[in-house]
Amino acid sequence: MQETPRSGPGSPRSLRQANRRRVLAALADGEVLSQADLARATGLAASTVSALVRELADAGDVVFERRGAGRSSQLIRLSTPPGLVVGLDHGRRHLAAAVAGLDGEILADVRMRISDELPATESMVELSALLDRMLTAAGRSRAEVHRGALALPAPVDISSGRLGSTEILPRWGGIEPAILAQDVLGFPVSVHNDTNVGAVGEARLGAGRGVSHFAYIWVSEGLGAGLILNDTLYAGVSGIAGELGHTLQRAETGALCRCGNRGCLETVVSTPAVLTLLEPQLGRLDSFDEVLKRVAAGDPLCRRVLAQTGRHIGVAVTNLVNLINPQRVIIGGELSSAGEVLLEPIRQMVSQYAIPSAAERVEIVLSELGKRSEVLGAAKVALTEDRMQRMNAEFVDA
Repeated sequence: MQETPRSGPGSPRSLRQANRRRVLAALADGEVLSQADLARATGLAASTVSALVRELADAGDVVFERRGAGRSSQLIRLSTPPGLVVGLDHGRRHLAAAVAGLDGEILADVRMRISDELPATESMVELSALLDRMLTAAGRSRAEVHRGALALPAPVDISSGRLGSTEILPRWGGIEPAILAQDVLGFPVSVHNDTNVGAVGEARLGAGRGVSHFAYIWVSEGLGAGLILNDTLYAGVSGIAGELGHTLQRAETGALCRCGNRGCLETVVSTPAVLTLLEPQLGRLDSFDEVLKRVAAGDPLCRRVLAQTGRHIGVAVTNLVNLINPQRVIIGGELSSAGEVLLEPIRQMVSQYAIPSAAERVEIVLSELGKRSEVLGAAKVALTEDRMQRMNAEFVDA
């Protein structure tokens, strides 16, 4: 009779390791789960989960928390070693950084304005200095940082890590951002599209909490969407999903977009587009903040232009609602600061033109994190990556 192998693929040992990995992966996003939750998340039998949790607790990989009374109140989370992760957000005219403990708690975050004339290396040096000031103020040091995640306003190819476009960051042409960031900062850094990490930020800390299916739409100098489907970020085969600003409105006769096409939504929906519309009557405005001040003061022209912008966004949101049937659409970015002046026309378009059963189920709301969505989301992404790395190292060493 042939003996069952003790190690190798299909052996009891490798099966147990695979099941351990599934349990740890379910906890890697910082979730605090019951054993029943873990069984549902992993597809493992309750008895298997119970045995694995005891084994992981004995090894110090997970710890128990009790909330309330009764057996079901005992929850499981990953143990927390010492150290930090950082989230980094590099926009066209701003830098932001956030630091989090390995338990997921955001300890501090800061933001500053920069010139859009800075070359990539110089702006990363500025970001490094900003990070040092924040760490010093929090009583922490760069040596404690395990890794970081950097959000950039560009599509990021997930296979190569290269930027798919440098339209918003023209001085980043030919740059490998992860390599540049690691060279300047001195720790591993992953690079992500800013709207995608903004969706993660809203999912963990903002208007997407507890929502399994939602779209986060960022409207500033560009327009993008981060999609959370079945509680998971959907980025597409190469990481380019969600480029809502480059959906076509008038393919042949529309304005020329910076991507080279004509009639992209971004040519009529962005902060530059709004400023261009207002320029004939108001002259050249220095920033979108001036528009927001006029809106708050009741300026009829600015309110009318932003309502028109909301209707354009509403067409795109209607298409998105019909395509993915989300529970919620979250509007963020600079334009979201206009509040209901922008939001109500979006709701009206969806109510009028979306499939009724989809329109009735979707909520359209403002971001709860505002300008912090991207940097806090980047910190949460870095935390998940750190946990996955530690989990993988455990299995390599086992």
